[in-house]
Amino acid sequence: HKTGTSSLQYNFVRWTKQRTKGEPNATNTEMSTSTTAIWDDWVWPIPDAVAKIYSPTITNSSSSSSSPSEVDKAYYPLMEALRSPERKIPDREIFHLYTPDKIIQLFSDSIAESWELGYNLVFGSEAMDLLVKLPEGQEMLKKFSDRILPIKVAPQEGREKGRRKKTTSDTNGSEITVVVTYRTPKIDHLISNWHQVCKGKDTQPFFKYITTTSNKLGVLNGLGLVEIFLKNTNWNVALVDYEFVKESEWDLTSYIACHFLKVECDLETKQIVGLVGEENPTIKNVRKSQRPPNLSDEALAEMDSIMMAHDCNYKYLFEAEKEWKDRLISLHKLGIDKMMDNCKTYGHDYPNLDEMKEKLVQVAKKHGPKKLGS
Repeated sequence: HKTGTSSLQYNFVRWTKQRTKGEPNATNTEMSTSTTAIWDDWVWPIPDAVAKIYSPTITNSSSSSSSPSEVDKAYYPLMEALRSPERKIPDREIFHLYTPDKIIQLFSDSIAESWELGYNLVFGSEAMDLLVKLPEGQEMLKKFSDRILPIKVAPQEGREKGRRKKTTSDTNGSEITVVVTYRTPKIDHLISNWHQVCKGKDTQPFFKYITTTSNKLGVLNGLGLVEIFLKNTNWNVALVDYEFVKESEWDLTSYIACHFLKVECDLETKQIVGLVGEENPTIKNVRKSQRPPNLSDEALAEMDSIMMAHDCNYKYLFEAEKEWKDRLISLHKLGIDKMMDNCKTYGHDYPNLDEMKEKLVQVAKKHGPKKLGS
């Protein structure tokens, strides 16, 4: 959830097969496959019509190698296509070629075909947080679960060696796991978001950003995303504690691959078995020079406390008696446990997202901007 998503998508696209299907109504519907896959049984499914826009090399079967290019971002327009029809159509090439409904169908067909062939599937997008940021988020998720998952395919007994065997017509909740990353300290997440948003010609100091932005900071609401999946689907939800991952010196992509995709790993060295040289995880979007926020440490600590108090709205998700206790997977809970402990000091008056944003602005204005040292 906006924490390492670029690295996750880039690495998984490199390590998996990208199976693409012929253009709609084309006579040749053979599946083409990336030749550089590390995991033969995992697929990042891409509709051919989308792959040709985001990464033409993937549809070139004669290519000896296939760079992820921008294909790791190809699921972003799918999430946009799921939005309310009243919203303005995004100005992207794919929306000039296909309607939102057609885009949804393209992805649905591509995912179903790879699943029917017996592959395990992995895909994702930072745009998944639209489910918790937009008022129509629940309706978007319903479209996703109705039209894309569960996947409806004809039952088949035969599968190629090493692949999952599928004997029923639909997936069920136990076969689907949504991975959400929870990042603490919260102030680090906010500062990271500022670095991402305020760059290039849009550069502005942290104080100005937090006191003037119209952004509602839904990007920070990872636990809200967990809640919407738990309440509106029967899928498993794996909550990755980023603070634990970082403190334990795991690479985030490797941690998820080892613990949830169950690929072969050396848990002592925290490495995926079989990766050599440039095949190893790549960390994307790490800026060499990070501007420090122009607020005092005291102000930043107050802001972190406010954001942690907001997350206490979701502490009930971890109560053992809840009906989804068997679906919420949290293997390590360093940052989550800190949040739960801090909730005891806040009483029961936890701010909602709008109130949290207002309190952050108040703290920033109370302390005022500080001059950064030379």
